[in-house]
Amino acid sequence: MPSPMLLVHGEHLTECTFRLRNTNASITKQSVSGNGHWAFLDITMGSAAPGTFLIEAKNADGVATSRTPLERRRPVSDQPRGFSSTDVMYLIMTDRFADGDPSNNRQPGNAHALEIPNAWHGGDLAGSSNT
Repeated sequence: MPSPMLLVHGEHLTECTFRLRNTNASITKQSVSGNGHWAFLDITMGSAAPGTFLIEAKNADGVATSRTPLERRRPVSDQPRGFSSTDVMYLIMTDRFADGDPSNNRQPGNAHALEIPNAWHGGDLAGSSNT
């Protein structure tokens, strides 16, 4: 797993130094947006245990802290899975020459399907499953 990045929002963050307290996790890199409203903190988890830790932001005007939860990682069986062919059926198309159910070739109230240029002529899903 890649190391997490924590996004901190506030004001006047440009001159801040950040520190984590009550955890074995540590900040390896910090950068602040030009307007001073966003701080990006790269964190190394090390042997940090689940629980609550404090993020401390300090500058010449003072210190601010925020409590942040660190939750236990979900078991592999509960992790999100990627998108695969089991998630979707794409472009199901009948084989127009595999006519598995000739009874549906006539449309109710209309003449024989071959007499109607835009009508369904032949193949159906029953024909596709029989091939």
